[in-house]
Amino acid sequence: MKIRNNFRFIDVVSKWPGSQHDFAIFEACGLKRYLEENNVGHLLGDSRYPLRQHLLTPVIQPADQREKAYNVAHAKGRGVNECAFGVLKARFRCLHRSGVCLPFKPGKCANVILACMRLHNMCIDADIQLEDVPQLE
Repeated sequence: MKIRNNFRFIDVVSKWPGSQHDFAIFEACGLKRYLEENNVGHLLGDSRYPLRQHLLTPVIQPADQREKAYNVAHAKGRGVNECAFGVLKARFRCLHRSGVCLPFKPGKCANVILACMRLHNMCIDADIQLEDVPQLE
């Protein structure tokens, strides 16, 4: 599988071990503050997030063809994000749901996840393709 550069993870927050809502983590992350202060980009969020200048969300009840087209484009963009997580989990099977859970305390699990994401980005930089990664049988 050819991994594209946009499958890289550009901001990882893993300092809250355990169950925490994505939005609470996003509210406290440095990337959010950077985007707000510098007005340099946009992120795509699902409908659980509020619409903000730096955070684009789908139109809940599209009223016209433009809003429908926006939702289609938004879904395609979010699909890239979901695919990146799928590649990460395929590359590092310890993160896949089939493994049930990591056998560590929550703080160590957060470190394992961060390490896997950094290694994933390094694999992309070194052009190590997913089929080159040994798979568990």
